[in-house]
Amino acid sequence: MGRADGRGPPPGQESWPPGLVGAVLLLVIFDVLLRLARTFRTGDFFVPANARRLLVIAGLVFLIGTLPPALDVLTTHLLVDGTPVGQAVRTPYSLDTVAVFGALLTAAAAAAFRQGARLREDAEGLV
Repeated sequence: MGRADGRGPPPGQESWPPGLVGAVLLLVIFDVLLRLARTFRTGDFFVPANARRLLVIAGLVFLIGTLPPALDVLTTHLLVDGTPVGQAVRTPYSLDTVAVFGALLTAAAAAAFRQGARLREDAEGLV
């Protein structure tokens, strides 16, 4: 049994797209973190690639905080649109403020790594 008009997913499966998107984004973050950790084993902390990786992670964390809530609103709206309960269901959009704040902190760390890489290149040029 799906929506009131007979279409749509069964009850309990209405919100799988937001959760799936969040899980995929989390897997990509783990992959980027593994690449970042590999450079730490060799002692190369402040390389331009790590600054880029942290910036990618910041963008992905931001997407985790904004995209799944938006997809939740969209899928709920699509499920109840045109049904008798369509007017009664409210779908407020709310950001995951912890994820957005985490993205800002990660972007700040990326800027620090970028500056560290620049200082490292300057120091190598002096020697």
